[in-house]
Order: sequence, then structure tokens, then C-alpha cells
Amino acid sequence: MIRKPRLPGGALRAAAVAAAVAVPMLTALLAEEKTVTWTGAVNVSIVNGSLQQTAGCDGCGDAGATSLEALTQGDGFVQFTVGEPLLRAQAAPKNLVRFAYSDPGLNFYGNGIIATDTTIKSNPDLVRRFVAATIKGLKASIDAPADAGAIMNKAHPEVSVDVAKGETEAVAELAQVKGKPLAEIDPAGVQATIDVVNGAFKLKSPVTVSDIYVPGFVAK
Repeated sequence: MIRKPRLPGGALRAAAVAAAVAVPMLTALLAEEKTVTWTGAVNVSIVNGSLQQTAGCDGCGDAGATSLEALTQGDGFVQFTVGEPLLRAQAAPKNLVRFAYSDPGLNFYGNGIIATDTTIKSNPDLVRRFVAATIKGLKASIDAPADAGAIMNKAHPEVSVDVAKGETEAVAELAQVKGKPLAEIDPAGVQATIDVVNGAFKLKSPVTVSDIYVPGFVAK
């Protein structure tokens, strides 16, 4: 659950997270698959042209390498991981080659449920029931992705059943963490997300895990 209190000057900041899904972006190449050549490897091993993190902090962005391959115009772009089934359908008969940010160890939280401080404090039962209903729907979709695809297609005919099914399966892969309740947030993952943002942007005010995460809304 993400709440949004106001900071001095009227700015908004995220202040609590629960029931989120990690959604790293991916780079997709619309070209024939080939072995990628890497240089400057740090805390990774190169296996069959792919990077596998072997050291460093999990999710801290301290592992990676530089690809010596170049993308010619129109051959590659960045997209959400969940959008991959649609990309594959659109790219056919070409082969879609995927390089996920998570491959070299860059993992961070993406989607979540947002609420204000006022709502969380004044009506926590409402928040808890909303989170529970969301997780119930997510679990039902994960358990029956074909049915979920058919429902999505009925509501949005422009999305084919197969694509919607594939997107549901992609969400399942991202949302489920072994040994953890569905949609539970790991404070270490929140900190890793903060570290990613701090590494890319200059924040006007420091942000801590307790500023953006409120536990207790996901049933054990």
C-alpha cells in the first residue's frame, strides 16, 4: 500500500507500500537471435551470451556489463515485461530476443496499491479489504490464466485471448516469490528500489523504507 502525504511546499511523496508487483522493464530486439558479446563484466558471469549475477548486492544495481552489439534503427526498443506476449505476436515471424534489466541483477518494485495517509489511518479496514480483494482476483487469474485471458478478451476484444493469457502468465512470474505470501513486500526490495532511484535522480529530500512502506495489509 502506498500512501501520499504532502511534504513542505506542497510536494507529494510515496509513503507506504504493500501488495505490489515487481515489474522490471525489458529491451526487445526484433531480429534473429545471436550470441551477444559483453565487456567490462562486474559481479556477473557470461553464459551463452547472457549475464548471470554471481556477486554483489541483490537488487542494488552493482552488477552488469556492456554489450558490444549495436541496435540498428527499428530493431529494438524498451517495453514492460508483461507486454512481451503482444510484442512476440506482432513481431512474428521474426524472433524476439529479450534482455531484461533483471538479467544482470537490477531488480526493483514497480506496480503497487496507493492510498493516502488519511485513508490508512482513518479506515485501515477498508484498505485491508481492498488489498485482500485485489490479491484474490490476482490469485484467481494466476491459477487459471486461460480463463483470465478469455475474460480480458470479452471486456477488451482488441486484446486476443492468447496475448491476455500470456500477459497473465508473465504477471504470475513477476508477482510470485517463493516462500512469501502473494503480493507481500520485502523491505529489502523497497530499499533496493530507493537505491535505484537515488542512483538515477537527485532527490530533494531523503527517502527511507519507513517513509514509503506500511506493512500489515497482506494476510499471512
